[in-house]
Amino acid sequence: MTEHLEMEARGALEQVMSLQEPLPEAKWFLNCLYRGFSQKRLPREKPEILLLGEDIPWELTKAAGARTRVILGGSLETTRWSDAMLPRDADPISRSACGWLMNPHFNLAENALVLTALTSDSRRKLTGLMRDNGIRVLVVDLPPMWDRLAWLEAWVDGMARVVRAIEEHTDRTVTRRALAAAIGQHEQVHAAADPGELLVRPEHR
Repeated sequence: MTEHLEMEARGALEQVMSLQEPLPEAKWFLNCLYRGFSQKRLPREKPEILLLGEDIPWELTKAAGARTRVILGGSLETTRWSDAMLPRDADPISRSACGWLMNPHFNLAENALVLTALTSDSRRKLTGLMRDNGIRVLVVDLPPMWDRLAWLEAWVDGMARVVRAIEEHTDRTVTRRALAAAIGQHEQVHAAADPGELLVRPEHR
């Protein structure tokens, strides 16, 4: 039930807030996160792109101006929803992601293209299951990083495929200027969220 998912998210976010003195900025970001788990919002959310895992740069979808949601897994509730779909030896992250993408409560993948990389056997099984259920998926297969040159060449080729797929799916062009702006925005967010700055109280700076 989506109300259980919302309660799970609320509990996790309240625990995060209790770890340190609440800051107005932190509360704003956590409220934004909470809205992403709202049982009222989830059935209405229709992303254009779903990023499964952290292997595909968010900046590529931002450069296209695409409505994007990142599926990381990690929810016990969505893991329960996938019990009958993936084998028991599938890792918890893949099982949770499976529940996010295929459940009777909401359909995030209805109008979306799922972008992911093959990082494990569980991910391979999940992408096959998604395709069997009519979900549009683009998979990038990256070699082990021990061969740095081969990995870099494969990564560049894979990201070029991702850009072409994003452009075809959204009917928008990913320009160098838009990509540079997205990268700059990402760098600004990282700089503003530096843990060394957030954890030091103002009077101790």
